[in-house]
Amino acid sequence: MRSILLITTVLILVMAAPSLAQEWTDYTSKTDFFHVNFPGDPKVQDINYQTEYGITLPIAWICTGMLFAIALLQLIVLVVSASNVLVAR
Repeated sequence: MRSILLITTVLILVMAAPSLAQEWTDYTSKTDFFHVNFPGDPKVQDINYQTEYGITLPIAWICTGMLFAIALLQLIVLVVSASNVLVAR
């Protein structure tokens, strides 16, 4: 019984060691006004997303592998006012 407890404890410590060794990195986007922490150095890719209506939208894909990722999409909403002036919001 004690050997099972000892083996379980050793396995938990061995498996947790790589996650504790990772260094968290701050990522700040001054143009998009946000800040996030990632385990490791994030890589930023600009990709295009095709919607079901055929519209192509630019997306910033920020990731550190397969587990931690953010897809950033900026939309500009155009509103037509009574005087037919387009206002971006």
